[in-house]
Amino acid sequence: MSSKNPFSRLLILFAVYYGILQSLHLLFLARAGFIMVDTGAIPFPAPPPEIGWSTQVIPFLLAMGALDAAAAFLGIFSTIVLVRKNQFESRPWMLSLVIALTSALIFAVGTFASGAWLDHPIAYGILLVFFSPIFPLFIMILRRIGKTEHLS
Repeated sequence: MSSKNPFSRLLILFAVYYGILQSLHLLFLARAGFIMVDTGAIPFPAPPPEIGWSTQVIPFLLAMGALDAAAAFLGIFSTIVLVRKNQFESRPWMLSLVIALTSALIFAVGTFASGAWLDHPIAYGILLVFFSPIFPLFIMILRRIGKTEHLS
């Protein structure tokens, strides 16, 4: 992957950001898992609505956390391959980003509907700011795939 091309440089920048973001995300998920095992409490970085999380929502959030962990591992792996070997492997990137974007969308809709965004706008605003570069990265990777990989 040529780093002289402005598009490639921008793609690398967003990809490295995504790898760092997913590394931090994985640390938050691991911390939440350890606290859950130790205390039974489920700490999410984003606070629940004032009335708390519904008991029916907890298994759903845990399943999303497991999917997020898979997306994080794929994102970290893809970033390492990109930085160390200067190779862009589109399939792990796309799988990681599709999982991450789907999970983020479902999380956003669910937490907004629960009232958590209105109760804690700064916390959710910060999450939105940190995760928003995923969208342009996804579009950039789609563009790159469209230029370099042709379906038969």
